[in-house]
Order: sequence, then C-alpha cells, then structure tokens
Amino acid sequence: MGALLSQVSATPAQLPPRIVVHGKGGSGKSTLGASLTNPIFLPAEEGLGVLKVAALPRPESYIDVMNAIGELANEKHDYRSLVVDTIDHVEPLVWAHTCQEKAGTKNYTNIEDFGYGKGYTFANPYWISFFRALDQLRRQGMTVCVLCHNEVKTISDPVLAPYDTVQPKLHKHANALLYEWADVVGFLEVKRAALEKEGARGRKVTTTTKMGGARVLHLEDTGGFEAKNRYGLPIEIDVPKDDPFGPLRGALMTAMGIKPKKAKKGAA
Repeated sequence: MGALLSQVSATPAQLPPRIVVHGKGGSGKSTLGASLTNPIFLPAEEGLGVLKVAALPRPESYIDVMNAIGELANEKHDYRSLVVDTIDHVEPLVWAHTCQEKAGTKNYTNIEDFGYGKGYTFANPYWISFFRALDQLRRQGMTVCVLCHNEVKTISDPVLAPYDTVQPKLHKHANALLYEWADVVGFLEVKRAALEKEGARGRKVTTTTKMGGARVLHLEDTGGFEAKNRYGLPIEIDVPKDDPFGPLRGALMTAMGIKPKKAKKGAA
C-alpha cells in the first residue's frame, strides 16, 4: 500500500473549533470570549474595559500580530484559547503592511493607492498567512475565537433581488477568507421579541423589543445576517451572563462526541 493510502482514516482527528463571533459594539463579544477555557486575548483594540483577562500587548503592526501568534505557537504556556479582539482592527494593520511590502519605487500610503480593488487583492496573502498561523495554534490544541464588529451590507445576488444582511465589518475579500476559514460563525445580538402596537389611524403595527438585555448567538443563516456552523448545532443558543460561552461549549462537545470530565470524588 502506498504511503498516502496507509494514512487514510475514516474518522478525522478532532481539532478545537475555529469560532467567529460578530456583533455591535457593546453586544458582549469580549465578555463571551473571556469565558472560553483559560483564554489569552490579542487586543487589537481597546475594548476589554473592566474584564480581568490575560492579554498580550496591543499590536501596532501586522508583524506584531504575527509575532504574538508565533510566540504562542512556539513557547510553553497554559493558555487553552486565543481570542482575537477584534479582527476589524487587525485589518488596517494588514493594509499598512501591504503598502510597505508592495511599495517598490512608489510610495503607497493607502490601500486604495494601488488602483481600483488591487490593494485588497494584494493583501490576501497576508490574510492567508494570518489564518494559517491561527491554524497552527489549533493543531496544538488551542481554541481560536475571532471577534468582529458588524455592519449592514447590500448583497447583489444574481438569482435573487438585492438584499441587506448583517455581516462582519471587513472588506469583502477578507470577509470571504474569514468565512471560509471558520467552523462556526455566530451573530451575537440582544434577544428580541415581536411587539404589536397601535400605529396611525388605529392600525396595528408589529415591531420588535429588547428582552431585558438577554443575548442570543445565531448559528445558522435564517435571513438577515451571516452565520453558519459545521457541527449541526442549534439554530440559535442563549448567551447567559454568568457563563456566556457555556451553552455553546456544551453544544460543541455534544456534536463532537466529547464527554465532559467527571468531577473527582470529594471535589467541591
């Protein structure tokens, strides 16, 4: 039997999930990330507030980002999860690096200086290197959670009419790479419920109302937002204040066939 055929396996090795969570500012993204197992943050923005978590120095360049990930991959530590907070603040660092690397005889100071759309294409290899570096951490047993702000974008669908959707706040090239890389893309928002009220001339109008600050993570694209998962998870999962990641952790463990560790006898 050939060398490759001898390595064929019917059951691929279970690796930690690659998770993307996008939501508005203040929606609880960092709090959710802080509840992962023994996390360390790569804080590309100043968004941690009062959260007491381990955090690497804030990167000032793309090289700083890659060096930080490389150190986690090559040095001994006890961290089990990396939280990138947020990738839309990593994006300008990628753009600046692209301008520096592609300068040549011309001084590029902005990603738009390359001409229509060219700069974002030139940035793709640096994004790919970034995701490959994250995958190295994953192969070493770390869960990677990438946080991102979001925005409403109009999608021009060749089959359907144009429609609006909520998606990560990235250029379309970077967003496509992020979406392809991720095992889970969750849309985090404050839970809402339908509310009927009286409008003009006594007509009933249906609107939505927030439900006391409770949050929900959408894991499947049911229209209006970008979401997906490769594990057959529920369409949406509650995000409780006391353990934001807990329900998603449990759902992932069930889907991956991982049994929770039994508490030792006599343990508190």
